[in-house]
Amino acid sequence: MKNFLRNRLRDIRGIVNYIKYFHKFGKVGKRCVMSRPIRLKNLRNVELGDRVYILPGLRMETLEYKDGVTYHPHIKIGNGVTIGQNGHIFSASSITIGDNVGIGGNVMINDCSHGYADLDLPIQDQPITTKPIEIGENTLIGNNVLILPGVKIGRNCCIGGNVVISKSVPDYSIVSAQRPRSVVMPI
Repeated sequence: MKNFLRNRLRDIRGIVNYIKYFHKFGKVGKRCVMSRPIRLKNLRNVELGDRVYILPGLRMETLEYKDGVTYHPHIKIGNGVTIGQNGHIFSASSITIGDNVGIGGNVMINDCSHGYADLDLPIQDQPITTKPIEIGENTLIGNNVLILPGVKIGRNCCIGGNVVISKSVPDYSIVSAQRPRSVVMPI
């Protein structure tokens, strides 16, 4: 009886999430969970795999049109991905997150940036440039990480907290904000 009730509650929660959020997505896998509050915009270009777990405060957007330019954004999130609180995912090109990726809180993944070619124009008024982002499977991304356009993070990587990733990271790599120092203690 206990399992029966638990399964019915899970079914009801799935229906409520579908009505509130999931119908806006291009594709949603099984057993996805989103916690409120959440800000979602232009989600028909977003695919969620199975068992995606999103903590409160996520802001996910895709940009299709700006200043007379049409973009073709796509965000694909694999199976078993967890996204920490207050994350920000923004795409005008392509963001691919592999299976079983753990993303910490306050992480920003953004595949576009404002140019600065015309020094007489404010930066926010200049055209944007886009480059795709890829995050390999089984990767762990710590808190307060910024992933910039054009970055490819390999499989089974560990990205420490408070890091800006501006260059690609090969498979099986560890990236940290500062290197640990050896301390010699007198005897």
